[in-house]
Amino acid sequence: MRKIPRVIHQVYTAGWQRLPEEIRALTEQLRNLNPDYEYRFYDEPAILAWIETHFGQDMLALYQRINPEYGAARADLFRYLVIYQEGGVYLDVKSFCSRPLDEVIPADCELMLFHWDNQPGGQDHKKGLHKELAELPHGEYQQWNVIAAPRSPWLREVIDEVTSRIKNYQPAKYGIGMKGVLSTTGPIAFTLAIRRIPFSKHVHVVRDHRTVGLKYCGVDSSVLKRFKKSAYARLKTPVVTLSERDHARYQLWLFFVFPFKRLHKNIVNETDIALKKTSRLLSDRRVNRAPKGRKGWVGAFRRTGKRLGLLVAAVLALTGLHAGYEQLTGNFHEVIEGELYRSAQPDATDIAEYSERYHIRTILNLRDEPRGDWYEQEKASADVHGIQLVDYPLSSSKEISVREAEKLAELMKTLPRPLLIHCDHGANRTGLVSAIYLDAVAQTSDLIAQLQLSPWYGHFPIPVMGRYAMYSSYKRFQIMSPY
Repeated sequence: MRKIPRVIHQVYTAGWQRLPEEIRALTEQLRNLNPDYEYRFYDEPAILAWIETHFGQDMLALYQRINPEYGAARADLFRYLVIYQEGGVYLDVKSFCSRPLDEVIPADCELMLFHWDNQPGGQDHKKGLHKELAELPHGEYQQWNVIAAPRSPWLREVIDEVTSRIKNYQPAKYGIGMKGVLSTTGPIAFTLAIRRIPFSKHVHVVRDHRTVGLKYCGVDSSVLKRFKKSAYARLKTPVVTLSERDHARYQLWLFFVFPFKRLHKNIVNETDIALKKTSRLLSDRRVNRAPKGRKGWVGAFRRTGKRLGLLVAAVLALTGLHAGYEQLTGNFHEVIEGELYRSAQPDATDIAEYSERYHIRTILNLRDEPRGDWYEQEKASADVHGIQLVDYPLSSSKEISVREAEKLAELMKTLPRPLLIHCDHGANRTGLVSAIYLDAVAQTSDLIAQLQLSPWYGHFPIPVMGRYAMYSSYKRFQIMSPY
């Protein structure tokens, strides 16, 4: 039997300095509680060097095929590799153990596995239960903690399974966002692989991680919001980089199939909730009268469906009319009173009005089109009214990098305010930069910032359309930036 070495491994691809103070303090507590354990922390450069040294170029290339937006998926693969090669204890950086690890890990253990407390009445009700693992009554084995001896055959099987899924990844098969990670590199793949090899007496399975002192999350939700650890759940990009041909198929799937899959899931979930509520209501009232006949119920559902359809059509029509009206009238909006405003391309009259009414001190021009009369008129009017004109050309059909978005945020912090942001129509580029301002400069909620990219301002975030690049740029910034 191989012993589990006294080594703690933790990963955060963005680096130690990007971790919130509270999480850094949590890791220090973990180290202080286990003074006999060696502690190793890995960021992205350290991971790349380690994989190349221990597994070679082929494995490194496979790791790098994982979309960098999905840092969680990259961390998944690395944790399996490092525990297989070196053994020890892997814990997510947000996780903790309130007891010394020597008290948690039995002396005769070479692999330790944990379930969620996910049965009815449990603290993790339904967590970790997946249709792919339907034959397991307690669902997935957790892999936010991985505790094993080096060269574990179970971890070797996990590595084989995960690398196979990466090589053969298709969004339609394994999914995107949260589902994509769970299936490709996460607990679904982990559990399926573990189950293939019969357990020996040295494999210890614990029904609930809390019973030994493990904590899935050792910090409160406000820290996690700044950490943005689980924001990959909202991504709609592939988990693994696709070939040009497969990417074209993915775009068709995303546009024509994925929305209906989401709609089906939402309908099933909402129907389940509605049925449970109705059942409780009928039970509480102890209704004695006979229910309506089938025909009556069908008619009621049809009438409800028609009303909902008319309501949706009316909302879409009003949104379209509003967006059209805004385009005709300059699309000017106050974002933060006395601080931030947004608009379409202003003419000399507009600038004079904005200067007088809102005391604009800086105009941030985002247009990348060839400068013509529109620019000369804007520059002259800005000079007349003592307004600083700053040019930052962006394309409305090309995504910007997280670094570029951070550069924009730093620039906007230095500009005199009130600030007016504009592009041509004031809908797409303006929406993106306004959202970045609210997120990084004004420090508002993600939802408030994201609303700057909405049909209300004329932006329609529809995949495979050019202007979707603005929406996807903000989502990437929201997830990957420390702001």
